[in-house]
Parts: sequence; C-alpha cells; structure tokens
Amino acid sequence: ICVHLCSSVSSVAKNVFKTMTDVMSSSSATNTTAALTGWPLTHMVALATFAQIGTVAGIAVFPVIAPKLAADMGVDPSLVGYQISVIYAAATLGSPMLIWMVTRWGACRSIQWGLICTIIALAISLIATLPALALASVLLGLAMCIMTPAAAHVLFRFSPARRRNLVFSV
Repeated sequence: ICVHLCSSVSSVAKNVFKTMTDVMSSSSATNTTAALTGWPLTHMVALATFAQIGTVAGIAVFPVIAPKLAADMGVDPSLVGYQISVIYAAATLGSPMLIWMVTRWGACRSIQWGLICTIIALAISLIATLPALALASVLLGLAMCIMTPAAAHVLFRFSPARRRNLVFSV
C-alpha cells in the first residue's frame, strides 16, 4: 500500500514538474514566470493546485498508512502524530529561511524545488525506519513551506484584480 500511494503522489509531482520544465524550455523568456504569461488563468490555477496536491498528498500518506507502517516498524500507530508535528515544525522553522527562493528564482523554479523535496522525501520514507521517516518528514515540511508562497505568487501575479478573491478561494 505504501509503495502504491508514494508512487501515485510521485507521479503527480513528476507530471507537474515536467509541465513546468516544458513551459520554461519552450519560452525564450529569461524569467520563469514570464514564460507563463500567455497561459490562461485556468491553467495557472490548475498548475498551482496540482503542485500543492503533490506536496499535501505526500504529507497525507502517512496518517492513512499509519497502522501498517507502525506494524512494519514495530511501533505504536499513535506515534504518527509526532511525525505530523515534525512536518509542521520543519515548515514553521523553514518558512522564514526559504522565503527568498520565490523572489530570487521565481515561483515556477521554487515549485519545482518543492516537488523535488517531496519526491526525495517519499523515496526516503520507503526505507521505513524511524530516522528515515524523521528525515522524510523534515523534507516534506520544507517542501510545504516552499510551495505555499510560490503558488500564491503565481496566482497573484496572473489573476486579474477583480477575480483574485475567487482564484484564491479555489
């Protein structure tokens, strides 16, 4: 079950990553966000949404598989709460330190880095040991703190002022 869920999340992340890479390579623009200027707003919302889904699904995998994972590791299933705490602690501590990524590299490149962190975290979590799970949790927290401002930047930049409330509510 764990391998299937992790591969599904990795597939979503890889597809979003590939789409963003294709857009950047097909454009002559020097800035990644400038490469997306011609895209319709619906594509931008979908891109930001699927990028966020990749990371959040990577985080949500663990509570779903907690009973089986705990049995494989020989620990109590209730300890998954600590794993979620590690994710959010990493996101809380990482947010102020990684906010520079969006302004320096652009939103799309930052989203790609967030997806890379998610894929690496899911690969590490397949080892199914406590240290590996702790490291994967830290990487997932960092991915989350990278993805959120980057997705917000993409949506803010490409949504018309009159539709921003609707776009951000989706």
